[in-house]
Amino acid sequence: MRIMYIMLNIVLGFFEMAIPACYSPAHNEFTRDAVIQRFEFSFELAWTMLRLRLGDEGIDAPTPRAAIREAVAAQLLDDGDRWSDMLRYRNETSHIYDEALARKVSSFVCSTALPLLKALGEQARSW
Repeated sequence: MRIMYIMLNIVLGFFEMAIPACYSPAHNEFTRDAVIQRFEFSFELAWTMLRLRLGDEGIDAPTPRAAIREAVAAQLLDDGDRWSDMLRYRNETSHIYDEALARKVSSFVCSTALPLLKALGEQARSW
């Protein structure tokens, strides 16, 4: 678990470095796509870390949706709705590409996803 915690915080650091691009006058489709990609990496590590933590408690959560649901039930996550939004956006950006969707996801990622993921990273310090 310690290695996952370290990896998550490294990836979150890279994600956080990309966030100012969201608010830059030079923000374009390339920077937007980079921010979304860093979000996807961060989300993948976060849900995997939740799966492992839940497994330590004897709870099976083999999918991101199950991990979020079980983590909310186990009080490891506070805001299941926003975590479900993150999962939905991760799924949509991973499987299709649509310009309007990319703009919407970028806005969500820049305003909402990073704080949620960082909160998990902080909480995981004690795991």
